[in-house]
Amino acid sequence: MKELSIVPDMINSENLIFLDENNIPLTICKKSLYKFTNKFVDPTIIIDNFERGRFKEIEIRNLDISQLIKMGYRLISFKATSETRSRPRQIKCYMLEDINRPIPNSEILYKVPKEHNLEMDTVNNRIRIKGVNAFPYHRAQDASPWMKVVTK
Repeated sequence: MKELSIVPDMINSENLIFLDENNIPLTICKKSLYKFTNKFVDPTIIIDNFERGRFKEIEIRNLDISQLIKMGYRLISFKATSETRSRPRQIKCYMLEDINRPIPNSEILYKVPKEHNLEMDTVNNRIRIKGVNAFPYHRAQDASPWMKVVTK
């Protein structure tokens, strides 16, 4: 039985050269006339430590709706669609909205929904909503992305 390998095709398609410790080219396999087209998707990994690397200090505390309104934001709810859903059979999405830029077809909420909370990074002046129905949802953080708050 003949063994097949894509290694020569990959080396040929990427123009890879292997050198020994004296910088002399090595041959690890026969040359190939064919080029390998990579149809594989590069692997990805989600690391939640990027935020900690970007900011020297992070101090998170919970907010209530009244504090959110004083900052110029409000909590809204809108009907989930196939583009906005983060889990199957999700009916509503929750989002932080700038009071000066209202989003059409949304409902203003006057209390934080069950299993959700509002968070503020007091050192870096950022806010977000935490919970599975947050929009846009980041699964690694179980929350929406941070929004910068402009202090007046």
